[in-house]
Amino acid sequence: RWRPSIVRAAARSLRPARSSAAERSSSAGFSMLATTGATNYIDGDIRYEDIESAEPEKDEAKAVRVRKALVDLDVVSALVPLLSSAATEVVVSASGALFNAALGLAGAERIRSLDGALPLLLGKCGIAHADARVRANTAGILQNVAAHCDAAREQLAVAGALSALLDLATREAAETGDVNVVARCVSAINNLALLPANARALCAPGAGQEAQDAAQLADAQIGRTARSGLGSLLELLGSVEREDVLEDASLAVVQILRVEVDACAELVTLEGLPVVKSLMAHMDEELQVRGCQLLQLCAKSDVRTHAAALELALELPLVERLGSAAEEVQEAAVLATTALFVRPQFGRAFRKAEGISVLVELLSSQDESLLAAALYCLGQLAATDTPSRARIRDDGGLEPMARLLTHGSTRIAAAAAHVLRFSAENEEVKRVIRELGAIPTLCKLLAAGEADTLLTTAATGALSNLCLHEPEGCALVRRAGGLEAAMPQLLAQNGLLALLTAQLFERAVVSAPDNRAHFRMIGALGPLVRQLGATDAHIRLAVVGVLAQAAHLDPPNQVRLRELGAALGLVALLALPAEPEAAHTEGSSAAELSLETKRRACWALSHLACEPIGAAAVREAGGHAALLAVLSESSKVPPLLVAAGTSCLFNCAMNDGRQSANTLRAAGAVGFA
Repeated sequence: RWRPSIVRAAARSLRPARSSAAERSSSAGFSMLATTGATNYIDGDIRYEDIESAEPEKDEAKAVRVRKALVDLDVVSALVPLLSSAATEVVVSASGALFNAALGLAGAERIRSLDGALPLLLGKCGIAHADARVRANTAGILQNVAAHCDAAREQLAVAGALSALLDLATREAAETGDVNVVARCVSAINNLALLPANARALCAPGAGQEAQDAAQLADAQIGRTARSGLGSLLELLGSVEREDVLEDASLAVVQILRVEVDACAELVTLEGLPVVKSLMAHMDEELQVRGCQLLQLCAKSDVRTHAAALELALELPLVERLGSAAEEVQEAAVLATTALFVRPQFGRAFRKAEGISVLVELLSSQDESLLAAALYCLGQLAATDTPSRARIRDDGGLEPMARLLTHGSTRIAAAAAHVLRFSAENEEVKRVIRELGAIPTLCKLLAAGEADTLLTTAATGALSNLCLHEPEGCALVRRAGGLEAAMPQLLAQNGLLALLTAQLFERAVVSAPDNRAHFRMIGALGPLVRQLGATDAHIRLAVVGVLAQAAHLDPPNQVRLRELGAALGLVALLALPAEPEAAHTEGSSAAELSLETKRRACWALSHLACEPIGAAAVREAGGHAALLAVLSESSKVPPLLVAAGTSCLFNCAMNDGRQSANTLRAAGAVGFA
């Protein structure tokens, strides 16, 4: 990166020094050459002299021509030996001219290709010189050379530039030295860190060695910085106030954290998060972005960041940054917030810091990535923090959420549906969502099917919650064709989608019994019976609940279920043992889930046995023995399960008495009664 600067038309005047006439002439001449401007091919951070000009564009064009002439006439090779001059002013002027020459790619390449140039720059004639002006100029030369290409960065690192620049920067900062020296050193380090191997070398011990193919000496030279590089940069960030130094140092740290997996843990260990907080709270927008980026990287890689974020109350600067007028700051802040929302505790703190209203404001953004991140945060809040659901409604979040369901990007539509899914667990929020007309739109999203499981899962989950205890919601889903659209998902390969669809059908029939006939008319009973054999215990629980409700007081459904062979599937459920892996949903233990599934299966069988042919089907499926086996340990069986089982036995004896008498006696029905 390079920043714009002001250029000058004439060099500063020089005080005569004790040197030869030729040296005095060359120093005065070369210091005014190649005064600078911006170039388009730079990927590093070019440092310019702070010089004024009445005609910047004209002077910049002249400076480009002069820099070219410096290379064409091989003036650079004449400047480098002057660095070892005994006359300080000559060294100042020569280093200044080389500084300007290195602004161009050709000049930078010529400097690093000269034999003996780098040792001079890194030694007592350069960054270790007694004069601060020389140290600043030399650090600027290294910075500009490192700005152009990876080959230059590697060569400088092998020559020991990383450790030399770090030592100089920390020493100058600690001794209240020249801030210009510190600034140029940090900028050079930032440019060197653009090479991943150099960034690694600034972190953990030995990290830089494996990334280089250079000789053993070169590896050792790079590795010397590994013990203190990241720590030194964090120290500079905590002690220096100059903005350009903070910008370069923070960017270097970001680059380190992006390439070295252990760097985030080291930053946390070095107690660098308070420094990160100070960057986020800074007035400079670029520093705010850097602070948010560092927080995001640490939150993703080191779990200690989440506890530290709560201790440092980082939700406060994050909320402030989310309200920034700069979209780049907003995006960095929302990404950092996203990384911290893995922990529900941070979500609660964020809500208390009035963060939800700021996220809702971001829903009007035209930036898709910013919009997606804001929706993710709201979704996490709705899923993990119960009070946030009502707060999203109170802060006006439901209206834009319903509008975003029709967004051109399915990613945005899915994220909006995800927020509505969990927000709809609040009873009052359900009414608002329904009144906003979101249900027909959600039903249309189901058309994506398994081609976009993220979208259909979010939409199905939202519809399922909107149907729970809501007869009006169920009626709207039916009229909008939502049940027909969802029916193929009952047999989806995606387990979560199949589960949410089964729960949608269960809630649709429990809250609106009129849907029983609708299930039969759209052909949903067949897939439901097939799912009695699902491997997921929660899917079986939901499906058997649907069938029990569908067969209740509905003879046509009872007949249809018998024809579909539902009795065999229901009887098979009675023999299934509890599954340990089923203990993670809604706080239910495996045993509780198994008993509830069997209770629902008993009720479904009881409804099938309400007429003679159905009762015979239960007998032929082995239902008598299975029922009595479940009920035999009555001391461990809940009363509701006993009631359901005995109801089924009663219906079998009542409607298939003569045929069932022998099997009931053989199964121990008399003794049980």
